[in-house]
Amino acid sequence: MNWLVTIMVWRIWIVATLPWVATLPRVVATFARVISTRIISIMRVVTIIMPITFAITQSIWITIWICIVSFVWISIIT
Repeated sequence: MNWLVTIMVWRIWIVATLPWVATLPRVVATFARVISTRIISIMRVVTIIMPITFAITQSIWITIWICIVSFVWISIIT
């Protein structure tokens, strides 16, 4: 009698969880799609911003370097 109750409980559990398990691939696919679109948008922003920031920092470094060189050159000349 005990094993019959166990079988009934298992059957109820399987019937209750099967629809949920069937939706898992769809949930995982949706989650992966959302994450991939976020990563793609972040990468797009990075690829737009990175050259700009690189150019700005490079121009700042070039300006600092020109100031240092000109200061040294003026101090050598005078």
